[in-house]
Amino acid sequence: IDDFMNLFFKYDSYKTLRATKPFGSAVNPLTGESDETDYIPVTYYSDDSTKKYTIEKITDQILKGGRTILIGDYGTGKSRCIHTIFKRLNSTESNCRKLVLAINLRDHWGASSAAEIIAGHLEELGLSGTIDNAMQIITSGGAILLLDGVDEVGAQTFGNSRENRKSVRKIALEGIRKLISLNSKNCVLLTSRSHYFDSDQEMISSLGLATGKAPEIIRCPEEFNSQETALYLKQIKLDVPAPDWLPRKPLVFQVLSTIEKAKIIQIFESSDGEVAFWK
Repeated sequence: IDDFMNLFFKYDSYKTLRATKPFGSAVNPLTGESDETDYIPVTYYSDDSTKKYTIEKITDQILKGGRTILIGDYGTGKSRCIHTIFKRLNSTESNCRKLVLAINLRDHWGASSAAEIIAGHLEELGLSGTIDNAMQIITSGGAILLLDGVDEVGAQTFGNSRENRKSVRKIALEGIRKLISLNSKNCVLLTSRSHYFDSDQEMISSLGLATGKAPEIIRCPEEFNSQETALYLKQIKLDVPAPDWLPRKPLVFQVLSTIEKAKIIQIFESSDGEVAFWK
């Protein structure tokens, strides 16, 4: 089946090339390349905090045709979630027979159509000869869309009027809206920072998700809990507890992973470690 699919769209090439590129802000802060540290499993929550979600549950939801929006502040792991789900969907265990496109929306600022976004994404990977076939696959429902950074495609200056800001945001998201509507099977995961939209209703409307099955809105935890903190430190081979002053945001731990281990231990154990860390 895979060989047959590759006759129409060279998906093996896409997977290999996409894996070499960064996924949103999940990058090594020193090299700018994709962050390849192991994913730390965290618990995500429904909009009203009544439901819990794991990365496995979100993946299953997407495979079943669900529409999901992941909300979180900068540095809380949205891009790592996208990266991990991309790898899970492309693993042999998932048995996913769809084209999985993981797109950094900030690279497509100003795109007003689905074709512009897909063409720009594939051209960046050197796969411009596959654009038409990719569009056919998306239109026929044979694709899963992982769209990272809804908040990164809008204009940065909105003016004073709330209605003007809403209008500008909706215009900026036109290409995304068209891409979602084109994907007939509704297999889509989007990410956005919190507080970008005035309300969930505006967000759903601006993304073209107001009709059909209601999207599942999930929120990232603001910080690692104590167990996740210990797991991350163990992963980067640090056998010291995190001091109380250290913010538990995933982004902070990503920065820690780039610092020499002896230096981190010195900072953690020093009385003025907090000042030294921020410096």
